[in-house]
Parts: sequence; C-alpha cells; structure tokens
Amino acid sequence: MTPRRLLFAFVLLLVAAVLWWQLTPPTPSAPTPTTEQPTTPVERAALEAPARPDGIERTLVAVDATSTANPRVRIEVVLPNGDAAVGALVRAGDREAVTDAQGTVELCTATGCDVTAKLGTLYGEGEWLEGWDGDVDRIRVTLAPDVHLVVVVTDTTGVPQPGVRTSVEATLVTRHGGLIEPTWVLTTDAHGSAEFPHLQNRLSYVAGLAADLWITASGSSCTPGAPHLAKRKVSWEDVVRDPNVHLVVPASGTVQIRVLDPNGQALHFDTTLDGDRGARFRADTEGDAEVFRMVPLGDTWSLWIDGIVASIRVRGPERANEVVKLDVPCPQHRWVFEGRVVRADGLAWPDEQHAEITLRDPRQPEPALATHIVALATPLELEAVLDRAELPRIEVTVQPGKNALAPAQSFLVERVLRAGVVDLGDLVMKTAPGLVELASLEALLDGRFVTHEVFVQLSFDDGGRDRPFPFVLRRRGDAAVLLGTEPSGPLRLDCWRFDCVAQEPTTLRRGEHHRITLQRAASLRVDLAHHELPEDALVAELVPADDPDADAELGSVHKDSVLWQRMTPGRYALCIRCGDHVLARAPNLVLAAGAQQWPVDRRPLELRSVRAMHVVARSGSATGRLLRVGVAEITADTTIDDELAWHEGWVLPQRTTTAVLVRALDHVPVRLETPTADVTLTLQPMTTVQLRAPDQVHVRIVTDGVADPLLRAADRDHEHRTTFHCPSDASLQFAPGTVLECKPVGDDRPAATRRVEVGRTSLQFITWE
Repeated sequence: MTPRRLLFAFVLLLVAAVLWWQLTPPTPSAPTPTTEQPTTPVERAALEAPARPDGIERTLVAVDATSTANPRVRIEVVLPNGDAAVGALVRAGDREAVTDAQGTVELCTATGCDVTAKLGTLYGEGEWLEGWDGDVDRIRVTLAPDVHLVVVVTDTTGVPQPGVRTSVEATLVTRHGGLIEPTWVLTTDAHGSAEFPHLQNRLSYVAGLAADLWITASGSSCTPGAPHLAKRKVSWEDVVRDPNVHLVVPASGTVQIRVLDPNGQALHFDTTLDGDRGARFRADTEGDAEVFRMVPLGDTWSLWIDGIVASIRVRGPERANEVVKLDVPCPQHRWVFEGRVVRADGLAWPDEQHAEITLRDPRQPEPALATHIVALATPLELEAVLDRAELPRIEVTVQPGKNALAPAQSFLVERVLRAGVVDLGDLVMKTAPGLVELASLEALLDGRFVTHEVFVQLSFDDGGRDRPFPFVLRRRGDAAVLLGTEPSGPLRLDCWRFDCVAQEPTTLRRGEHHRITLQRAASLRVDLAHHELPEDALVAELVPADDPDADAELGSVHKDSVLWQRMTPGRYALCIRCGDHVLARAPNLVLAAGAQQWPVDRRPLELRSVRAMHVVARSGSATGRLLRVGVAEITADTTIDDELAWHEGWVLPQRTTTAVLVRALDHVPVRLETPTADVTLTLQPMTTVQLRAPDQVHVRIVTDGVADPLLRAADRDHEHRTTFHCPSDASLQFAPGTVLECKPVGDDRPAATRRVEVGRTSLQFITWE
C-alpha cells in the first residue's frame, strides 16, 4: 500500500472515531458518596435548597416558544413525605417511563394530556399549567395511598340494583383552596356496582385538613326534597381502610314505557309517574324506552307524557325487582329537518352566531310546529314530534342574532313532506341593506402577515358605555376587510393576539386602511414547592423598573407556580411576599419577548419558612357540618370603624397582630388569641326568632349576646343595632343570651311590650294576637 493510501485510510479512521465519540451518549454513573457529599434525603434537601432570595439577583432563562414539536416535559414525582419517588411508573399520554434516582423523568408528549404516576399502592396525577406557552414544562406529581372506592347497591332482598344513581358528596377544608364541596355521581352497572377510581385525587384530600363524606343512593324520584333511598356517612380513614361500601335500598321495581308512533317507531318524551300520595318519578331514556327505577311496590300511578294531555293509569310493580313493561301508542310522528343557513353575499357568519328557527304550517301558522335555537356555523338538524304524517308545505323563519348583519327572513318549502328525515336544502339569507366597507386591516408580527391569526373587535360609545358594533370579515390577500352598516359616530378598533403585547385601541375612520405591527409579549413563570400557603395568601408582582410609579402587574398564583402573561418586554422589579414576609426578590429583572422562567436553574422556590394557621370550624348543631369561615387579624390600633381584611379560613400572623376574629354565616362570631398552630372550633348557631304581629314591630336589643363591640361591628350578617323596625313576619337571628324588647307599632290599640331572652333552640316565636 502506498504512503498516500495509508494516510487517506488513517484520516478516515480518525474521522470515524471522532463521530462515534460525539454521537455515543455517555453512560451515567452513580456518584460515590464522600464525606463532603450528602447521602440522606434530608442532607440532599438541605444542600439543594436555594439560598435566601432576599436581595439576590438570579438570572432569567429564556424558553424557545417557536418549536412546533411536542414539548419536552420534566415530571417530578415525590412521596407523601416529600422525598423523591424512585422507580415510579409515569405515563403522559401515550408515553411512559420510570423515574430516576432524583424521582424525575423527561418525556416528549402533547400538551394537555393526562399525566399519572404509580408506585406500588401509591398513585398521583399531575396538572399542566394552563396558559403557559413555553415548550419546556415542569409537572410535579405527589403520590398518596390510592383509594378505589366501590359502592354496591342491593335491595332488602339482597338483589343487586342496576341503574341507581350513587354519589360521593364531600365537604373538605384544604390548605390551598379553603372549603370545597365536590360531588361525583355515577350509576350502578348491571351488577349493582359503581366504581370511583382514585378518589383521593378527585376529592383533593391529599392536602386536606378535615373532611365529611356522604355516600348516597337515589332513584328516579324528582319530588322536591325527596329523601335518598340510602345515605351513609363515612370517614376518610374508613374508606382508606376498606374501600368497599354496601348500601341497602328498599325493595322496589321498574316501570319501562315505550311510546310508539303509528309506524311502530319509538318516540322520546319527557315522561313522569305521579303517585296518589304525592311522589313523582322522572324517567331515564335507555335505548327506545323510558325507564323509571326504584318504584315502590303495590301502587297505581298516573303516567304523564309531555304533549299528550290525558294521563294513563299504570299499575306499578307488585313484587321486588319486577319490571312492568308498557307500550303506549301515540298518534304523533317524529320529524327531523336538515339543512343549512348561508349568506347570499358568501361571507361567513360571525363566530358563535345563533339564530331562532321557527317551523310553521302556512295553513295554520299558530301555534308553531317547532322552534329551535341553532348555531348558524353548523348544519341544521331540527327534531320535532308532530301529530301529522305529512305536510303539503312548510314555512321556515330564520331570526338571526343582533350581530349577524342579516334580517329575519321566511322561506316557503312547497312540496309534500313526509315524516322522517326532511332535507330543507340551503336557506339563503339576504344580507342587511346598506352594508358598507368600514375599513381594512393588516397585522404583522416578526415581519410576516398574521392577519388571519388575530382577534378583531369594533365598539362604539353609547352614552359613556362601550358597546360592540356588529361587523363581518372578508379576506383580501393579506388584509381583512371589515364590513358593516353605516355607523352613526366614531368606532374603536381593537386588535390583539394572545402572545403579543396589548395594543392601544385605534379610532376607526370610514374607508381607512390600518397596518398594525404587533410586538411579541413576554411571559414569566416562577415555580413553587413545598408550601401549604393558600392561593390568596401570596402576592406576586412585577413593577416596571424604569417607572416606579406605574401600577404593579400581579401574577396569577397557582398551587405550584406563579405566571405573568402578555407583559411588555423590559426591566422589572420582582417581589413575591406573604403578608409582611418577603419570599423572593429580584430588583432588576429583564424580560425579553417569549416565555421565560425564573430563577435560571428553574428550581422551585422553597416557601416552608412561612406557614399560615388554618381555622377549621364545625357547627354546634346536630349536623356538626364543616363551615366556611372568615378570619381577620386585629392589632392594637384596630378600631370599630376599620374595614377589616377577611381571609377564608386562614390567618398569617403579622408582627403587630394581637388577636383574630372568626365568623361564619348563621353562627355566633368568636375572638381568638393569635394562633401558633391550626385551630379547630365549634361555633354556636344563631337562634332564629320569628315575629308574628298585626303590623310592624319595634325591636330594642337590651343585652346583646355578642358582648365584644369589635365582634358586633365585624358581624355584618346579623342584627346588632340597639333599636330598629322590622316587618310583622320577620325572621331575625340573635346570639343566645340576647335580651329583646319588642312592641308592635302603627296600631291605635295599645300592645304590650314583650321582653324575651333568646335561647339556644330555633325557632323561637314572639307572637301578638
């Protein structure tokens, strides 16, 4: 081999080695613990915790929002105690992976897909941050013991009951959102079973302070105030220990009705069963039948079918689980009218434009055969049930909405129509008279036309109030032409795009061409971690650094993050605080166009240094239900006339706080010393006093059961005035121990003054003959 060929081969071999070295990913190796390196989760957390942010500038990290591929998502999974969950199976859409030694995975998946994590008997779900336009996202999933609740419903004979509505009704007090009352409803299957998977996520109990759970079963009864067939209260601990709940309902049967037209086809109506003793049942539609479930045994019922005047007497089930089937002939026929409403000028209807469609028989125009509200942007499909099998002709009236720029119009379809599916064809609407070209518009972003991607709105001044001005758009190359009726005065043009800085409105002059250059906006995200602060406790603001007098831009606070959107690029001062505690500060933050995160390492801010004290209150009534409470801090300088700041169920003691006030609707307010831990209270219900007099009543409070004047001033929901007049049949609420003097007024005859001490039992009556 010649020296030249040897040199050439050596060069090729060297190039191949370099390419192989660059393209082969390095094999990760576990770090070897040393005396300087943390080896326990607690030590690692202490080392990785960010430094105190006060006065420390941390650089922004820019995120490329122009990528069209699926975003790369970093998913962090933690155990209930906050440690990293190693080896958890994470699913995001159609992708899955196992978490590494830090409890994280990175997946490329579609935004908005479901994100779940599972580790043994632990399970958790993650949420996407709505509105974030960056292509790199972080989702945090907290695992908790998975609760798969199964409710089995049987009757007193032990037979499973299908089609029974079962519900989990909860009242929860959560750290982040206060008191919430979620309800989840399912219908039992053929085996009488209803399964509620991952109940801990549905009820947000992972962060809960207290919970009441009611599991109920109900049938088809629609009688106002009808009791549940079965109702059982369970604690969360009971459900975690045994997630199988058995409900027993009274023995009953089913009534199944089919309403048939003359051709034997089933028609669906609003049908009810009325009992002779006041019970009423509403049907569920199943297939071609109307089904009444959980019907008591041995009664005769009146069947009412909407559109059929006379009722039908129906003998109900006699034996448990008996199904009574009945076919009811009906002289009416089912009609389906199809078609399309189009404009004669070929323009598209304004977005979400609706119209009222009325069908009439020209020979008998009243009453109308059918009336429907439909969207004009979609094909028509109108259903009607008529008492005739054919129509020689039909009149269709279209009444568009006020912004449609088309007048009401009627169409006469002159051909024999028969029951079934009827194609009305295109209903061509005339355009409004005097439609003129108001203006034309071009929008540019980054040097390219984006007119078709922007939102446009016209408005006018109507006596000091802005009102929308109806118009339609027509494309003309890269421009949008705005068409409408002749305006009586100047119009205002608003043009915006979700990822651009808000534009100042433009005064619109007839026939002008507007070219608007949009500026891409900045968005900022700050992630939060390891905190139990309520969402309304945090205040996050950006103040323009070059204009300290400008109003601060408040961030949208979520459970795990703070988000600012549509910000003008520039320099800002960032401050995140909770009460008088500053949690993060960046005095010179430069926001560029696009999506950004702070700080540079994307590490969530640690907020465990500040803790809110929660007040959980239950009613002292027999129900002992959880209450929605308001809590206000008071200081040594607080006066009766001060407007207090109330928070829902939590208090963050300030340095000057001396006590807190707690109030709840229909309950006596209380005053507490400044709490240093969560507080659980039982509040005394107010007593309702019912007046019965021939005329108005003069009431004087001799002694108020609420002795604290500050509590009385803060309690705006109940009466604490010394004297007042009220109607003769008024219902008033007072704290037990209140002493009243009441006397009717406006009657010439003398009436005795009643002196009454309010007790603890409602109702309490004060009556004059």
